[in-house]
Amino acid sequence: MVMDLNMLKKTNDSYGHEAGDCLIFEAGKYISRIYTNSKIFRIGGDEYVVILYGDDYENRESLYEQFGMNMNFEVEGAYGTKLSTAYGMSVYDVDSNK
Repeated sequence: MVMDLNMLKKTNDSYGHEAGDCLIFEAGKYISRIYTNSKIFRIGGDEYVVILYGDDYENRESLYEQFGMNMNFEVEGAYGTKLSTAYGMSVYDVDSNK
């Protein structure tokens, strides 16, 4: 999965980097709560990648749906900014390349 935070630049510009840091921190916590068996990487200022393993991979469709349904909530310390992301998922099927 790849995720990109929405509103980070606007939050930083409007309320300062401490408010933006709250968004980044909450995004990491939220992603970690959904994908408990996977590797999570912050690859840029507001971008994350999740490499799905084990149960997370097996349940990827339902976790993907859960991720999107529960995402839009206000972040304390970010002046009412809601945590939201643009996100997508791709699956590499090793067997399809034989």
